Amino acid sequence: MKRLKRGMKRAKPRASYAQYAEDLVIGDVLGAFARGAAAGTYVDVGANEPRRFSNTWRLYRHGWSGIAVEPDSDLCRRFARARPRDAVVCAALGEREEELVFHRFYESALNTLDASMAARAEREGWRVMSREPLRVRTLGSVLDEHASRIAGGIDLLSIDAEGLDAAILRGVDLARHRPRLIVFEVPPESAPASGESSALLAAAGYRLRARLFNSEMWMR
Repeated sequence: MKRLKRGMKRAKPRASYAQYAEDLVIGDVLGAFARGAAAGTYVDVGANEPRRFSNTWRLYRHGWSGIAVEPDSDLCRRFARARPRDAVVCAALGEREEELVFHRFYESALNTLDASMAARAEREGWRVMSREPLRVRTLGSVLDEHASRIAGGIDLLSIDAEGLDAAILRGVDLARHRPRLIVFEVPPESAPASGESSALLAAAGYRLRARLFNSEMWMR
């Protein structure tokens, strides 16, 4: 390890609230934390908790706001209390309107509508709290319902839906709604830009901007 030269100061660490520092990379890519930067707008799908493992909490603290979408009603109430500037939509999203089973775990970060993802989590020892039928909406319908919130455009679309990111992207017209940056989860072992969501975004005119441990970021 190199020693600091006399008079040099150690750089202050930047606080991250996301699982793998996605919020810091997002902020750098969008210029969100630069001095004098204007506050932007996000859509946080699978928002979960307002602070823990959040890609948007640091942005919120810098004046940003937007729409938070979360199927767990308890987490929706917690989110609304902690982040009053955000519109909280308590709903599950997918490719079309239909009814699916919501697998709710004691570790809320594992909550999912994907039966195979739920089964995998159970095999790994995670306990299910409940299984509930939920009516699924599309992201497009949510954006239309809250059009005034995104009138100036969407700077960030963050999707954390435990395996349903491609279905959610198919449920929105990316020719009409064009977020500057789209972030979604990928399997850590996958090759960059190799999944279905990556193909959808490439076809819509986006390009891979950054790849983290289990996230990809695509820029308009």
